[in-house]
Amino acid sequence: MDGKQGKPDCTFIMLDDDIMAMAAGKLDGNEAFMKGKMKIKGNMQAAMKFTPDVLPKDAKLWGASVYR
Repeated sequence: MDGKQGKPDCTFIMLDDDIMAMAAGKLDGNEAFMKGKMKIKGNMQAAMKFTPDVLPKDAKLWGASVYR
């Protein structure tokens, strides 16, 4: 595997519908967090740097979306 590997700085946990709403611009990240629709594990400062504009506007779900 090429590229940087290691432990993630932070992890976002959301339901499929909520991440799709965020990708479509219908759900704000701050609103999702404040309403409990988004949980963050790890470095909160790193999480604050995330912006939903990196998500594709025409995103579609496929396969398993939850890894345990």
